[in-house]
Amino acid sequence: MAVSVQVQPLPRLPKMEGFHGALAAALLGVVLVAGTAALLFLTSLVASAGYNNARLTEEKRSLEHQAQRLEAEVAALRSLDHVEAEAKSKLGMVGAVSHIFVQVDSRLKGR
Repeated sequence: MAVSVQVQPLPRLPKMEGFHGALAAALLGVVLVAGTAALLFLTSLVASAGYNNARLTEEKRSLEHQAQRLEAEVAALRSLDHVEAEAKSKLGMVGAVSHIFVQVDSRLKGR
């Protein structure tokens, strides 16, 4: 069985000559340049955002590490041994030699 196929040429676009052809070519050039510039601008924005993200991630990691160090320092400064050492060295306090107990009348407690 033979199939016959007829090939028809594509219709040609009319040629633009003179001023209109040059204007269309110039307009196409401007559109291509503007599109390329927009693409480069958007690419640079994405790259810049990526660098900012990496910098902020590193800064966050550094600040979290610093916060952990400061929490450990606060815990050390609040320890009873540290408070006692500071009281003795800076305030001139001494450890108790004897203990004195005072009995308070229960009727005076509420005042």
